[in-house]
Amino acid sequence: MMSTKKASLWVRLVLAAAVVLPVAATQFGCSCGMGPDGGSGAAHVDASGALVFDRLPVGETAIFHLTVKDSANVHERILGASFSGLNAGEFAVTGTYPIDVPAGTSVTLDVSFVPTMAGQAQATLLVQTEDMGISPIQVSGTAAPAGS
Repeated sequence: MMSTKKASLWVRLVLAAAVVLPVAATQFGCSCGMGPDGGSGAAHVDASGALVFDRLPVGETAIFHLTVKDSANVHERILGASFSGLNAGEFAVTGTYPIDVPAGTSVTLDVSFVPTMAGQAQATLLVQTEDMGISPIQVSGTAAPAGS
């Protein structure tokens, strides 16, 4: 069963003289909520700015709609996004790259939690931009045994 969750995370893409700053959801505001199907696998952003997928049975999928907004007055381009870390394979991010993000506009990346084994999963989402570099976002999820 696929469960889609609507949520957004505002990421400020700014050009900072060769300094790459970590991205935290709480720095830029976020709104998270249940998708239209109201199914399991909700996601939220915790106080540290990490994206957290709630308990989801193994074999199911939850999707978090990650809204990336260029809140600086400059054009930016997302070159790609991927996961790193021990449990990177439990998560996925989809998008057609490169993605132009004109000043003041936003785009959406779909971040999925697709657990293959029960337990806690953690990874880092790496959003690569043309001018700012890599913005890391911590992501975690809890998987329950299938059928629970």
